[in-house]
Amino acid sequence: GSSLSPGVNYTIVMDGAPGPNAPIEVLANPVFAFINSADQKQIIGSVKSIFITGTNVLNVDRAEINVTVGGEICVINPDLVTSTALSCNPPNLAVVNASYSVTVSVGLSLSYSVGSLQYVSNGGGGSTSTGEPFPVAAVGGGVGGGGVLVVVVVAMIVIISVVVYGRSSKRKNAQVASLLMQMESMESAMADECKRAFTELQTDLHDVVSVQDRNYPFRDFQTFAMRFLFPSASDDHIVLKPVQFHKDLEEDPALKQLQIFKHLLLDKKFLLTMIRTLEAQQGRFALQDRCNFASMLMIALQHELPYATDILTALLSDLMRTSASKSHPKLLLRRTESVAEKLLGNWLCFLLFPFILEHAGEPLFILFRAIKSQLEK
Repeated sequence: GSSLSPGVNYTIVMDGAPGPNAPIEVLANPVFAFINSADQKQIIGSVKSIFITGTNVLNVDRAEINVTVGGEICVINPDLVTSTALSCNPPNLAVVNASYSVTVSVGLSLSYSVGSLQYVSNGGGGSTSTGEPFPVAAVGGGVGGGGVLVVVVVAMIVIISVVVYGRSSKRKNAQVASLLMQMESMESAMADECKRAFTELQTDLHDVVSVQDRNYPFRDFQTFAMRFLFPSASDDHIVLKPVQFHKDLEEDPALKQLQIFKHLLLDKKFLLTMIRTLEAQQGRFALQDRCNFASMLMIALQHELPYATDILTALLSDLMRTSASKSHPKLLLRRTESVAEKLLGNWLCFLLFPFILEHAGEPLFILFRAIKSQLEK
């Protein structure tokens, strides 16, 4: 429709239905006139803000006003916008003595050409400090001399880079060649060592295999058990001596007492109580006493291994609970300081003897002889 006039009341009619007759405030369009004459020349390298005069500037939103200098955005200073003027920062264009038109646009329909800006050098307008124009030949020579200097510097940098790269490449190639020679030397030495070791092993194979034709030095169970239970005992240990009884066994009190004690040992509650009581006496029940007691107990229970296993399980449970409450639980089964630990070793000794005799003894002895043969050379 036609343009609206300020100060007049308007009624809005939508689809033939008139709305409320309320006043609508219509403001005049902003008009921009010219640039401040002091800002029409800008010095390259130190561009300053320009001021544009006008009227009704505040009648529109600031975001609708755009200022361009030669098509480049001139950023508006929001703090320096009044109803009669605005300020903006022009782009720093670097073409000497070039003139650029300044245009102010409001929305999509209003556009004002408010003048032009001229960019000059520091001397002002393409002249020297005395006001005379710069000689064109002098300017061209200065630019040409600077170009030659840049070319020379770039050439020197390229030459130095090539020389440094060549030296580093030669150094790296020399290092690689040295490493390859060292690797080949190590490979040759390793191959010679393997051949020599293989020859020695083939030579010694007869010594090791010849052992298989001999009788292996297996110990009988009694000697094996005694060496394990009592390592420092002599051949006349009290355990090996026969027990002297009275001729009339029925009237011998020692035999009766031993039978009673055997029945007590086969009582799980009594045996566990006795072991715990003995171990509670730290000062009197020494480490050697505990080892001897465990060895004696295993000899007494050698024909009752299921019962011995039950007793050992109960003692190990007590030992694990005690070790878990201490500050060093990792030391469990390492020091053999309790009856349970020593009894565990004795129990394994009795159970593993048939396996060692029938299966593991022969290969272990051959391995021992082979290692001994290598160490003696």
